[in-house]
Amino acid sequence: REYLGYLMNVSQDPMLSGCLLFPLTKGGRTTIGSDDGNTLVLRGLAVAPRHCWLVDVGGRLKLINTDAARHRLVVNGRLVLTSSCTISGGDHIVLGWAHALRFVTANQASKGQVDDLDFEDVLREARSAPSSVRSAIEEDLESLSRLSGGRNDELSRQAFALCPLLEEVVAITNELRPNDGFEFEVVAAGVTV
Repeated sequence: REYLGYLMNVSQDPMLSGCLLFPLTKGGRTTIGSDDGNTLVLRGLAVAPRHCWLVDVGGRLKLINTDAARHRLVVNGRLVLTSSCTISGGDHIVLGWAHALRFVTANQASKGQVDDLDFEDVLREARSAPSSVRSAIEEDLESLSRLSGGRNDELSRQAFALCPLLEEVVAITNELRPNDGFEFEVVAAGVTV
């Protein structure tokens, strides 16, 4: 078997980071999710049963989000809003709110070109990724800022800082109470400038 490389875990504990390696074969397909039928089983907050898969397409690794509207998948700090993207050596992937992985090519591994990746940096990037909550409030805050002549920039900054936390609250609530149909909605009411 020829290998493209591997996925390496990134952990908050530096002693555990890089301890788990998941090999990726050339021409192969790796399914990732919480279901036991996946090639790579990862369980945690907002990790779907069939979250995503990785496919080798002519030597290029393609990451396919099985439901981009619902499955949180962040690559290098950017939310994957389409069904797929290409992954390169050194890229890091965050699944849901639970797992951070890094793709290491076979070439990088053979040359020892694997740098340490700080979990806090990956987490900070993942939290700054655009989100559905941010999209929901962005338009209202921009309108408010225009009406106030830019005096609400601090309000906007604080509201945007809260977005990832609200996303995580929604994910936790949906995980703990899946039958409640919890949704987050922004309602603009009686805003006075």
